[in-house]
Amino acid sequence: MAIKPNVTGGDLCEGCDFCCSSLGVCPVNENDISKIGRFLHKKYDAVKEEFVIFDGVGLILKSQSNGACVFLNNLTKKCLIYACRPQACQTFPEKAKITFSLLKKCRLARYISNLDTGE
Repeated sequence: MAIKPNVTGGDLCEGCDFCCSSLGVCPVNENDISKIGRFLHKKYDAVKEEFVIFDGVGLILKSQSNGACVFLNNLTKKCLIYACRPQACQTFPEKAKITFSLLKKCRLARYISNLDTGE
């Protein structure tokens, strides 16, 4: 049995914006909205109005016209609120439903599923 190298999500995710640009839905809760507000120095209601919508099921972050998360910098492929990103982002893909499509596109999902060494 091969031992996997000590790889972090940041290592595998560097330069990849698949989850932020392609999945389209990032659920948020009141705690997430409050954290984003503190980070952006905005009030809860202002953050909710500017960056959050109700999709019929729950609260999600708005998307840009290209479908990417509202907080994704499309040039750098980096999250503008990484330090306070929502819980759903922090636990992706560990808590996400791992599908074949996700495994094809996400290095971290493959690594977590023991299908990739992270190299």
